Amino acid sequence: MATVRPEDFTVYGYAGGLFLQCPAPSCEWELAINPADTTDDGAADSLGSLRQAAAAHCHEQHQEDGMIDRVIVYKDTAQQWRWRRQAAGNNEIIADSGEGHQRRITALIGATRANAGPYILEVDGEIEVEIDASGRVADTR
Repeated sequence: MATVRPEDFTVYGYAGGLFLQCPAPSCEWELAINPADTTDDGAADSLGSLRQAAAAHCHEQHQEDGMIDRVIVYKDTAQQWRWRRQAAGNNEIIADSGEGHQRRITALIGATRANAGPYILEVDGEIEVEIDASGRVADTR
């Protein structure tokens, strides 16, 4: 699953206020909001800040639930660097480097050029960074 962006949440009006729904097809998270609810300083939350909070919550939950693809850079049995992309949810390999590289950096370059975000990039089982839809590092973990 792609990283959810605040602007992707569907917002519905209902008698008691607003209803936000996560855009991810396999996510069933929803949030009903009463506009009368206020923050600690007494000001009503804006729709933008509510969308940001909802996106942050869903994104974290999607990571925990394995709903974000992973691109894994690893050394094979011949000591060559390779990469593979595993689908969110079922870990099926949906793309791979097809060839080994002598240097880890060339495998990393190939992995980032061949794979559109968002995904979690895992290198040698230790380093993990999140790549967003624009191809930039979104979050270092």
